[in-house]
Amino acid sequence: MDQRLRGSTPERNIRPHKPLAFQNYLVYGQSETRLPQYTDGRNLYDFSCIFSDKAINELATVRYTVSEIKKMPLENIILNESQFDAFTYALESEIALIQGPPGTGKSFIGLQLAKFLLDENNWHQWNHHETPLLIVCYSNHALDQFLKGISHFTSERKIVRVGGGCQDRVLNKFMMHRWRKQFSDQQHGILIGHLKRLEEEIVKLRMFVKQLSSGLACREAMIL
Repeated sequence: MDQRLRGSTPERNIRPHKPLAFQNYLVYGQSETRLPQYTDGRNLYDFSCIFSDKAINELATVRYTVSEIKKMPLENIILNESQFDAFTYALESEIALIQGPPGTGKSFIGLQLAKFLLDENNWHQWNHHETPLLIVCYSNHALDQFLKGISHFTSERKIVRVGGGCQDRVLNKFMMHRWRKQFSDQQHGILIGHLKRLEEEIVKLRMFVKQLSSGLACREAMIL
Protein backbone atom coordinates (compact mmCIF):
# COMPACT_ATOMS: atom_id res chain seq x y z
CA MET A 1 0.00 0.00 0.00
CA ASP A 2 2.80 2.38 0.84
CA GLN A 3 4.38 1.73 -2.52
CA ARG A 4 1.14 2.48 -4.34
CA LEU A 5 0.62 5.69 -2.38
CA ARG A 6 4.11 6.88 -3.11
CA GLY A 7 3.81 5.91 -6.73
CA SER A 8 0.51 7.74 -7.13
CA THR A 9 1.87 11.04 -5.84
CA PRO A 10 2.29 13.38 -8.83
CA GLU A 11 5.82 14.68 -9.17
CA ARG A 12 4.55 18.20 -9.63
CA ASN A 13 3.31 18.16 -6.02
CA ILE A 14 6.75 17.31 -4.68
CA ARG A 15 8.48 20.58 -3.92
CA PRO A 16 12.00 21.14 -2.65
CA HIS A 17 12.28 22.06 0.99
CA LYS A 18 12.37 25.80 1.60
CA PRO A 19 13.40 27.19 4.97
CA LEU A 20 10.66 28.83 7.02
CA ALA A 21 11.34 32.29 8.38
CA PHE A 22 12.76 31.99 11.90
CA GLN A 23 12.36 28.21 11.71
CA ASN A 24 15.22 27.64 14.16
CA TYR A 25 13.12 29.36 16.82
CA LEU A 26 9.55 28.58 15.77
CA VAL A 27 10.05 24.98 14.63
CA TYR A 28 13.15 23.64 16.33
CA GLY A 29 12.79 25.60 19.57
CA GLN A 30 16.17 27.32 19.57
CA SER A 31 16.24 29.55 22.65
CA GLU A 32 19.46 31.50 22.10
CA THR A 33 18.95 34.31 19.62
CA ARG A 34 21.53 35.43 17.10
CA LEU A 35 22.34 38.94 15.94
CA PRO A 36 20.13 40.27 13.14
CA GLN A 37 21.58 39.68 9.67
CA TYR A 38 21.96 43.41 9.07
CA THR A 39 24.51 43.99 11.84
CA ASP A 40 27.69 42.48 13.22
CA GLY A 41 27.33 44.24 16.57
CA ARG A 42 29.88 46.92 15.71
CA ASN A 43 27.60 49.32 13.83
CA LEU A 44 27.45 52.84 15.25
CA TYR A 45 23.97 54.30 15.64
CA ASP A 46 22.24 57.52 16.58
CA PHE A 47 20.27 56.87 19.80
CA SER A 48 19.03 60.42 20.28
CA CYS A 49 15.42 59.20 19.99
CA ILE A 50 15.64 57.68 23.48
CA PHE A 51 17.76 60.36 25.16
CA SER A 52 16.17 62.56 27.81
CA ASP A 53 15.83 66.30 27.25
CA LYS A 54 18.67 66.96 29.68
CA ALA A 55 21.09 64.60 27.96
CA ILE A 56 20.22 65.08 24.31
CA ASN A 57 22.28 68.24 23.77
CA GLU A 58 25.38 66.53 25.08
CA LEU A 59 24.90 63.05 23.63
CA ALA A 60 22.98 63.53 20.38
CA THR A 61 26.10 64.01 18.25
CA VAL A 62 27.80 60.85 19.55
CA ARG A 63 27.28 57.47 17.87
CA TYR A 64 27.17 54.25 19.88
CA THR A 65 27.04 50.52 19.33
CA VAL A 66 24.18 48.65 20.99
CA SER A 67 26.64 47.19 23.51
CA GLU A 68 27.85 50.67 24.41
CA ILE A 69 24.38 52.16 24.76
CA LYS A 70 23.45 49.39 27.21
CA LYS A 71 25.94 50.92 29.65
CA MET A 72 24.28 54.34 29.44
CA PRO A 73 22.92 55.57 32.82
CA LEU A 74 19.13 55.41 32.94
CA GLU A 75 18.97 59.06 33.96
CA ASN A 76 19.93 59.90 30.36
CA ILE A 77 17.20 57.69 28.87
CA ILE A 78 13.45 58.26 28.53
CA LEU A 79 12.81 54.55 29.17
CA ASN A 80 12.63 52.76 32.49
CA GLU A 81 14.90 49.81 33.19
CA SER A 82 12.66 47.04 31.82
CA GLN A 83 11.74 49.10 28.75
CA PHE A 84 15.39 49.86 28.08
CA ASP A 85 16.27 46.16 28.38
CA ALA A 86 13.51 45.29 25.90
CA PHE A 87 14.63 48.03 23.51
CA THR A 88 18.27 46.94 23.39
CA TYR A 89 17.35 43.25 23.34
CA ALA A 90 15.22 43.80 20.23
CA LEU A 91 18.07 45.61 18.47
CA GLU A 92 20.59 42.85 19.00
CA SER A 93 18.29 39.86 18.45
CA GLU A 94 17.20 38.20 15.23
CA ILE A 95 13.78 37.64 16.79
CA ALA A 96 12.46 39.30 19.96
CA LEU A 97 9.24 38.78 21.90
CA ILE A 98 8.27 41.60 24.24
CA GLN A 99 5.42 40.94 26.66
CA GLY A 100 3.93 42.64 29.68
CA PRO A 101 0.65 43.65 31.33
CA PRO A 102 -1.42 46.53 29.93
CA GLY A 103 0.17 49.92 30.43
CA THR A 104 3.76 48.73 30.72
CA GLY A 105 4.81 50.35 27.44
CA LYS A 106 4.83 47.58 24.83
CA SER A 107 3.40 49.82 22.11
CA PHE A 108 5.65 52.65 23.26
CA ILE A 109 8.72 50.42 22.89
CA GLY A 110 7.53 49.37 19.44
CA LEU A 111 7.26 53.00 18.38
CA GLN A 112 10.70 53.81 19.77
CA LEU A 113 12.17 50.88 17.84
CA ALA A 114 10.47 52.06 14.65
CA LYS A 115 11.66 55.61 15.28
CA PHE A 116 15.21 54.36 15.80
CA LEU A 117 15.21 52.21 12.65
CA LEU A 118 13.61 54.90 10.48
CA ASP A 119 15.95 57.65 11.66
CA GLU A 120 17.84 59.00 8.64
CA ASN A 121 21.14 58.58 10.50
CA ASN A 122 20.44 54.88 11.13
CA TRP A 123 18.45 53.81 8.06
CA HIS A 124 21.42 53.19 5.77
CA GLN A 125 23.43 51.61 8.57
CA TRP A 126 21.16 48.59 8.77
CA ASN A 127 19.02 48.73 5.62
CA HIS A 128 21.59 48.32 2.87
CA HIS A 129 19.03 47.12 0.33
CA GLU A 130 16.41 49.83 0.98
CA THR A 131 13.80 47.27 1.97
CA PRO A 132 10.56 48.51 3.57
CA LEU A 133 9.80 48.11 7.26
CA LEU A 134 6.80 45.77 7.56
CA ILE A 135 4.43 46.28 10.49
CA VAL A 136 1.76 43.66 11.16
CA CYS A 137 -0.81 43.99 13.96
CA TYR A 138 -3.49 41.66 15.31
CA SER A 139 -6.30 44.17 14.76
CA ASN A 140 -7.04 47.10 12.47
CA HIS A 141 -7.38 49.38 15.47
CA ALA A 142 -3.92 48.45 16.77
CA LEU A 143 -2.42 48.98 13.32
CA ASP A 144 -4.08 52.38 12.97
CA GLN A 145 -2.80 53.50 16.36
CA PHE A 146 0.72 52.36 15.54
CA LEU A 147 0.76 54.05 12.13
CA LYS A 148 -0.53 57.29 13.64
CA GLY A 149 2.40 57.18 16.03
CA ILE A 150 4.85 56.58 13.19
CA SER A 151 3.37 59.43 11.14
CA HIS A 152 4.59 61.86 13.82
CA PHE A 153 8.26 61.19 13.10
CA THR A 154 8.52 60.08 9.48
CA SER A 155 7.51 61.44 6.11
CA GLU A 156 3.89 60.74 5.26
CA ARG A 157 4.97 59.84 1.74
CA LYS A 158 6.74 56.80 3.15
CA ILE A 159 3.69 55.19 4.80
CA VAL A 160 1.43 52.76 2.96
CA ARG A 161 -1.44 51.05 4.77
CA VAL A 162 -2.52 47.76 3.21
CA GLY A 163 -5.87 46.10 3.85
CA GLY A 164 -9.32 47.31 4.80
CA GLY A 165 -10.96 48.17 8.08
CA CYS A 166 -9.31 51.56 8.51
CA GLN A 167 -11.61 53.70 10.64
CA ASP A 168 -9.26 56.64 11.12
CA ARG A 169 -9.72 59.61 8.79
CA VAL A 170 -6.13 60.72 9.29
CA LEU A 171 -4.86 57.41 7.94
CA ASN A 172 -7.14 57.27 4.90
CA LYS A 173 -4.54 59.15 2.87
CA PHE A 174 -2.09 56.29 3.48
CA MET A 175 -4.37 53.62 2.01
CA MET A 176 -2.97 51.63 -0.91
CA HIS A 177 -5.78 52.55 -3.33
CA ARG A 178 -5.23 56.27 -2.66
CA TRP A 179 -1.52 55.97 -3.37
CA ARG A 180 -2.32 54.11 -6.59
CA LYS A 181 -4.72 56.83 -7.72
CA GLN A 182 -2.30 59.59 -6.79
CA PHE A 183 0.54 57.85 -8.59
CA SER A 184 -1.67 57.32 -11.64
CA ASP A 185 -2.69 60.99 -11.65
CA GLN A 186 0.93 62.06 -11.28
CA GLN A 187 2.02 59.79 -14.12
CA HIS A 188 -0.80 61.15 -16.28
CA GLY A 189 0.32 64.71 -15.56
CA ILE A 190 3.93 63.83 -16.35
CA LEU A 191 2.92 62.25 -19.67
CA ILE A 192 0.83 65.29 -20.61
CA GLY A 193 3.81 67.51 -19.83
CA HIS A 194 6.06 65.37 -22.02
CA LEU A 195 3.55 65.51 -24.88
CA LYS A 196 3.32 69.30 -24.68
CA ARG A 197 7.10 69.62 -24.78
CA LEU A 198 7.26 67.26 -27.75
CA GLU A 199 4.62 69.30 -29.57
CA GLU A 200 6.63 72.47 -28.95
CA GLU A 201 9.76 70.76 -30.28
CA ILE A 202 7.86 69.61 -33.38
CA VAL A 203 6.70 73.18 -34.05
CA LYS A 204 10.28 74.44 -33.71
CA LEU A 205 11.57 71.72 -36.04
CA ARG A 206 8.91 72.54 -38.63
CA MET A 207 9.92 76.20 -38.55
CA PHE A 208 13.58 75.20 -38.86
CA VAL A 209 12.84 72.92 -41.82
CA LYS A 210 10.80 75.69 -43.43
CA GLN A 211 13.70 78.13 -43.04
CA LEU A 212 16.12 75.59 -44.51
CA SER A 213 13.80 75.02 -47.46
CA SER A 214 13.55 78.76 -48.07
CA GLY A 215 17.33 79.11 -47.89
CA LEU A 216 17.87 76.25 -50.33
CA ALA A 217 15.32 77.72 -52.73
CA CYS A 218 17.15 81.07 -52.67
CA ARG A 219 20.50 79.38 -53.33
CA GLU A 220 19.05 77.44 -56.27
CA ALA A 221 17.61 80.65 -57.71
CA MET A 222 20.98 82.39 -57.41
CA ILE A 223 22.77 79.49 -59.12
CA LEU A 224 20.31 79.46 -61.97
